[in-house]
Amino acid sequence: MKITGLETISLSAPLKNPFLSGKGTLGSGNVGLAFVQIHTDEDVVGIGEASLVAVRLIREFEKLVVGEDPFAVERIWEKLFRARENGKFYPSEILMRAVAGIDTAIWDVIGKALNKPLYRLLGGYRNKVPCYASGGYYRAGYTKEDLAKEAAGYVEMGYKAFKMKVGLLDPEKDVERVKAVRNAVGDDVDIMCDGSTSWDPATAIRFAKMAEKYNIRWYEEPVQWYDQVEGTRMVKEATSIPIASGQGEITKFGCRRWLEGRALDIMQADSRNCGGITELRKIAAMAEAYNIPIAPHHCYVHSNMHLTASAPNGLILEIFPNPERNPLWFEVYMDDPENMIKGGVLTVPEKPGLGIELNEKGIEKYRVKE
Repeated sequence: MKITGLETISLSAPLKNPFLSGKGTLGSGNVGLAFVQIHTDEDVVGIGEASLVAVRLIREFEKLVVGEDPFAVERIWEKLFRARENGKFYPSEILMRAVAGIDTAIWDVIGKALNKPLYRLLGGYRNKVPCYASGGYYRAGYTKEDLAKEAAGYVEMGYKAFKMKVGLLDPEKDVERVKAVRNAVGDDVDIMCDGSTSWDPATAIRFAKMAEKYNIRWYEEPVQWYDQVEGTRMVKEATSIPIASGQGEITKFGCRRWLEGRALDIMQADSRNCGGITELRKIAAMAEAYNIPIAPHHCYVHSNMHLTASAPNGLILEIFPNPERNPLWFEVYMDDPENMIKGGVLTVPEKPGLGIELNEKGIEKYRVKE
């Protein structure tokens, strides 16, 4: 089997109301997604999820993958990873997101060619993965009572864990929001707090100390981007709340710093950021050696769910059940959350490869020029 070509599909959906995290408006009011399609000489077509910002480079990389055997996935990955050694400069984050989209589509080819779901090829540790409802954004006129109602609504849908944003307000006001959520969902539902790299270590510690009594499952990305490992370790050493981070890391080398520095309790590397399934499985194995579970970041779950299901230290998946926050999943995939998740647990489809099936109506509705 040989790769004969590559195509991309770019999508963008406007959000009706701005969703704010601790560091500002989500995606400037839009959410974006791209798909990579890898064609082969045996009519097997692989589909991979990718970041919209990487589409131009993905197209440029077509010449590097045409003619390759998709089963040589490690060789292809290394070829792409080393692409800028030929004298061209590609920004590191864009490079790794381009590698991720192509790599994920190639894994889909492999699964389809072997007629096996990818999680089984990667290890098949389980076929069901718990999920948490991700939301709790700041919004204009959105009170803590509204937030509590939102959280309770996800519990009614069957979710047993809810993640909310913190970091935009003073710690004392954010703790009041946490308190409102805890009162609304009761003691049997997990609450995660996502700081979105908003505070300095001292402020993050102040929040954590006040929030501890509300039994927080984890505190995510508590400190600013420029002081990630050292600053986060300061927070970890000062609180009993487990610390989650790593979603912004783009290689196994970056993730190694977190593990060697004992700076987190949950690794959140995202396959779309860190070079795809090939790199994420290595990060998961490295984290396992440090007794650290992996809970991949982000909502387009097909690649992340297969890795999480296949790995012994796979913990939980992030889901955005609100169509206003994530219209693309509800309209461009044939399997949306309502079909894949019951009682807060995702059953991995037994379809070959990643199991992605696209809804052409949704694709045409949100397609943008590349």
